[in-house]
Amino acid sequence: MFLHTPVPSVIEAERERTGITVHVGQLGIATVGLDYPAALFYCQLHADGVPFGRAAAIEAARRVGEEYEAPFVATIRRSCTRSGSSASSI
Repeated sequence: MFLHTPVPSVIEAERERTGITVHVGQLGIATVGLDYPAALFYCQLHADGVPFGRAAAIEAARRVGEEYEAPFVATIRRSCTRSGSSASSI
């Protein structure tokens, strides 16, 4: 099983929870970069109101099968804790 995560998603996760980048590196998760067409698509999603981390995951997921052999794409997701505050996980 291969696990990939978009670089902008890792940066977004790091902004929300310090140390995520180190954790991703320790797990050996491969990162997905952005070429120019991917960057344009990613920026358009963000301009349409999609948060950066989520936009990067959407952009990377659309390339599954083209550039990657059916990997899983990891990104952050928001969940509520019992106290009502939000937490991120990957």
